[in-house]
Amino acid sequence: MSTTEKLLFVDDEPMLLESIQRRFRKKYSLDIAVGPVEGMTALQEKGPYAVVVCDMRMPEMNGAEFLSRAKTIAGETVRIMLTGNADQTTAIDAINHGNVFRFVNKPIEDDQLSQAIDAGLEFHRTLTAEKVLLSRTLTGSVSVLTDVLSIARPEIYGRTEGVRSLVTRFCDELKLSQRWAIELAASLGRLGFIGLPDSILEEALNNELDNPKKEETFQSHAQIGARLVSKIPRLESVAKLISLQGRGYDGTGLPKDGPTGAEIPIGARILKLVFDFDLACQRTKSVPMGLDAIWNNSRQYDPNLIQTLEKLLESEFRRMQVSVTELVPGMILEKPVVTVDGDLLLTSNQQLTEVQIERIRAFSRHRTIREPIDVRVEINE
Repeated sequence: MSTTEKLLFVDDEPMLLESIQRRFRKKYSLDIAVGPVEGMTALQEKGPYAVVVCDMRMPEMNGAEFLSRAKTIAGETVRIMLTGNADQTTAIDAINHGNVFRFVNKPIEDDQLSQAIDAGLEFHRTLTAEKVLLSRTLTGSVSVLTDVLSIARPEIYGRTEGVRSLVTRFCDELKLSQRWAIELAASLGRLGFIGLPDSILEEALNNELDNPKKEETFQSHAQIGARLVSKIPRLESVAKLISLQGRGYDGTGLPKDGPTGAEIPIGARILKLVFDFDLACQRTKSVPMGLDAIWNNSRQYDPNLIQTLEKLLESEFRRMQVSVTELVPGMILEKPVVTVDGDLLLTSNQQLTEVQIERIRAFSRHRTIREPIDVRVEINE
């Protein structure tokens, strides 16, 4: 019975490939490709393959070059070389450029080739299992950190989805690559708030920091968050963006010896603008006034990004007024949700979730909520 993992054999001799297919089709699920060009097409269109077996001497492209390109296209595919000329130079070239897992000499013996393929399949299973484990560990670690923030600072966590959504739209508008790091930094960027004294955070949210020392203590949350995130494997780039989120385009802010202007990574410049905009909206309880606060301190931000922010706010959203019963997930609050007595339920610029809407409706059964509620929604919704 053949295995579920797919194999690809590449050789410039059609008769040899047909022979291999007849001899091994009951044991393996395999495709054949005549020559390197057909092999490249198969890798791109018929993969993924667990193992690729390639002849060393082929026209147009030798086996070492083919496997080197295969490594770029399908990095997790295990690579095996067939050669009738296993001299030292050939082996070194193939290992250095193609990361060959094993060599099989011609003429091919079934047992020898089968052993090499089985070893390659087992190695591929190990690589795949490690990748899944790392992915689950990474996902779990990030989930734990966000849960900690939700418990320690629920008023901050409640705004995280709105911030991340706006950062995602920036990435879409600017067509940024490696956006995963920027979006993850948006989700974890305020993690350092858990290390701030309650009094400092409260004063910061109310725009009541009355001296430079307090302001610097508040801004230190970025470094606290970056240190926490940096302890998770493979999140070094995310930690760097978080550490630079307080650095102004004009060289102000923390870290004091950090880069300035366009030298600041684009992801950090976006975080700086979006986080400050969200904080300004929270302080003023108004999106338009939040944008005014950004313009009043425009030297701290990339001017092109401010224009992008205005474009996103104007072109992608429709402002409307709704009742409590008309609220739906995804709506973003333009103004706070309050009772008729002035008690605050939710601050502005939060993207509503099903849980939040249910809480608002449950609360409205006992207390009267001021209606209509000002929201904005994406035009394409």
